Formats: sequence, C-alpha cells, structure tokens
Amino acid sequence: MAGQLINRNRHGGGAKENEEGLKYGNRHGQIEFGHLHLGDPSRKLKADVTSGVMLQAFDSRHYVSLDNDGPRQGWTLSRCPSVYGIQCATDNAGTVNSEKGIGYFLMCETGDVVIRAPKGRIRLSALDVDIRADGPNNKKGSINLDSNQSINMKTGTFDVQANVGARIFTPKTMNLVANTSLHLVSNFMNGLTAASATKNNKEFNPSTREFDKKSLYT
Repeated sequence: MAGQLINRNRHGGGAKENEEGLKYGNRHGQIEFGHLHLGDPSRKLKADVTSGVMLQAFDSRHYVSLDNDGPRQGWTLSRCPSVYGIQCATDNAGTVNSEKGIGYFLMCETGDVVIRAPKGRIRLSALDVDIRADGPNNKKGSINLDSNQSINMKTGTFDVQANVGARIFTPKTMNLVANTSLHLVSNFMNGLTAASATKNNKEFNPSTREFDKKSLYT
C-alpha cells in the first residue's frame, strides 16, 4: 500500500505539521518518509521531531528512526523488545594482526559512550582485552573502577608499575600472603604500629594517633 501520509499534531500547541509524509506497508510492518513523532501532553512531550526514514515493525516498540530535526536532529534511534544481535567479520580470518583485521569499529567523536545493563551483567570476552585512557594532561587519562561490594581478580601474573607512586588503603584489615617468599625492597622503610600510640615512632615522626588524624586516607 502506498499513499500520502498527513501528520498533524493531535494535541494542538502549535507543534509541527508535515503534509509531505509518505508511507508504504501492511499489517506486518511499514517504512515511512517524513514521519512526525506525535507528542504526549501527560509527559510534556511535543510533536517537534520529524523522522526522515522510519522502519517500523508490527510491535510499536520495534523500530529504527533517522531523525531530521527538532531536539533529536541527526539522531539515529533503534529499539527492539527482545534481543539485539550483531554478528560480523566472518571473512576476516587470518588478518587479525593487521589494520585490516578490525572486524567491528565503533567511534564516538564527541561526548561519552554509555553502556548500561541495570538488570544484567556486562561481559567482555576476547583473545586479548586492552583498556587504555589517554588524556592530554594530569587531570585526564584516568581509569576508574568503582564497586559498592567487591572487585575480584584472578590471573596467573599480576604486575603493577606506577611511575609516580602507589597507595593501598583499607580502614579494616589487610592481608599480604605469599606461600613461598615475600620481598620488600626500598631505600628507606617506615613502620608504624599501635605500640607507638602515645610516643613518636623512631623512624616516623608522628604518633599513631597523630598519623590517623592527619592521614590523607581518613
């Protein structure tokens, strides 16, 4: 079925009108050119976005929309009520060590990349996984891992190199366990225990009480 689609704002308010819309489709799905997203006064949404091309399935929650104007100018919206799957690079075998070996490329030129799974897990699995932050100065270029419960790591070798300094702090108990041997190497080594609670430590000026009060960690 083909014909002219006239979209008008059903709720008034001076929103956009489009009398050049065109739609092809049947009960299974449709493709529209110039679709006007209608507003919803209950949610303070206006009919102010025109979709240049909209691919719509039978389910209203299943669509792809290329928006032309309004607050979503240049947006590409994709929604599906079930699984969203992408499979690619079937013919890239044997070139994984070259630039041509890139099988999936995603680039956001400006702004953040947000991946959320509020009711599930985010799983990354690959032959190798590289995570890098490359900032222009010492205020950028950080990698933050933040968890309200725990961070669990299991590996064959754990190697950490910090060019400026390294700190590990906990307000509770810390255990360092090496079943074979433990090596601590430093030009100077300071130690502080509760035994110096009232007297200054011989190698470290403040007492334990003063250290706890002035520490950057507490």
